[in-house]
Amino acid sequence: MIPLEAAVASEDFKKRIFKKFLALSIRRCSFKRPRPASNGMKKRIAIIGGGFAGLGAAWELSRRRDVEVHIFERSPELGGLAGAFPVGDSHLEQYYHHMFPEYHDLIELSRDLGLEDKVFFKKASSGSFVDGKMYPFSSAFDVLRFSPLAFVDRLRLGLGIAYLRFTKNWKKFENITASAWLKKFFGERIYEVMWRPLLVGKFGERADDVGMVWFWSRIYERPGRFGYIQGGFKTLTNALGKKLEGLGVRIHLNAGVTQFTKNETGKFIVSVAGSNEVFDAVLVAATPMVFLRLAPWLPETYCNALSQLKYCGTISVVLTLDRSYSPYYWLNIQDASLPVLAVVEHTNFVGPEHYGGNHLLYVAKYIDPESSLYRMPDADLLKLYFAALKKINPAFDEAWVKDQKIFRAPATQPIAKAGYQRIRPEIKTPIPNLYFVSMSHIYPWDRGTERSFCLGKEAAILMMRD
Repeated sequence: MIPLEAAVASEDFKKRIFKKFLALSIRRCSFKRPRPASNGMKKRIAIIGGGFAGLGAAWELSRRRDVEVHIFERSPELGGLAGAFPVGDSHLEQYYHHMFPEYHDLIELSRDLGLEDKVFFKKASSGSFVDGKMYPFSSAFDVLRFSPLAFVDRLRLGLGIAYLRFTKNWKKFENITASAWLKKFFGERIYEVMWRPLLVGKFGERADDVGMVWFWSRIYERPGRFGYIQGGFKTLTNALGKKLEGLGVRIHLNAGVTQFTKNETGKFIVSVAGSNEVFDAVLVAATPMVFLRLAPWLPETYCNALSQLKYCGTISVVLTLDRSYSPYYWLNIQDASLPVLAVVEHTNFVGPEHYGGNHLLYVAKYIDPESSLYRMPDADLLKLYFAALKKINPAFDEAWVKDQKIFRAPATQPIAKAGYQRIRPEIKTPIPNLYFVSMSHIYPWDRGTERSFCLGKEAAILMMRD
């Protein structure tokens, strides 16, 4: 394992110095504590959603002495999709999570919380399942040895990936679909073997609509090393929650907001468990669908704009095994006939000794939440997934499985179509003192804890300026 300081030091020095200078300059300009309101009253702010976007906003707002911040989270813990369950003496996320070395805000946050010794980075092996066989896919040499493609196509594949990784101007891809660009640039054979199965596996019938910007961001940001936190992301959210409470933030768990309205004085009435509270400003840190459900009184044109933002859901089956399933941390399943997109063996990254000697395997699929597979009974779903695991690794046996957990989330991946920039929502809504953040705002980047946390901080800055 590579400790935090070594991982950070290995990044490009000039890039880090510039980012640190920029971040410090912004703080000095924007984050000075303002004088309290002249009447001595604190402004009350409600944050609906305790995921990383909501936590990022609360972290920035906690710098202020003239506001009273409340977080309302419907689940029993903070973290949103990074919510976890206990395994041995540790915790594991319901949906696989990791960090990148470029996650500067989360790395800095871990330092502020005294967790720097728990963050580590290391290389993680990747593979592809193609034509009934697993192939290593972690390096340029693996690409050159990738036998499902002819040698000339392997060269073309490697050059194409390198081109995307070194292309910074994402706007050149804004108005073209991923399928059209990938076919033209890589050729039909590479597209059919490598890219089409992944697009269809993730977006289903909407695969041909997905914009090239989304695909570019996945390649551009993909690092050589991944990061994690000892004890899981729950270590971070628990420490952050305690710190926020120490700074005066009120955190309400098991407190799902049922609706909120605006009264004649311009204040917001937030309803939770049959009781109402009054706030001066509200930040909704949730999906567009949740926002529309909580506030159907929003202007019709704005509701119509939010309705254009579509998502895929996720099925995550987490298996506890008595042995390793494959040699890879991340295994892409490039076989559209299988009901699985990725097999992620967490304990090929964080050793089984941290989980009581158990091997932990994610079997994941992005899916339309209205599909029959998403609603399939657990027993039938497990039977289907076990058959897929057997096809990927013929040695697999159900007797390996010591425990299984199934998690479903209806909205985990925004569907960023070509031209998505035109419908990307703003943080400030048409309603004064009402703000909105979601994974739809992160574009051109893909979703992630770092992006969500920074998005929440950005929303807080706008609220402070207003």
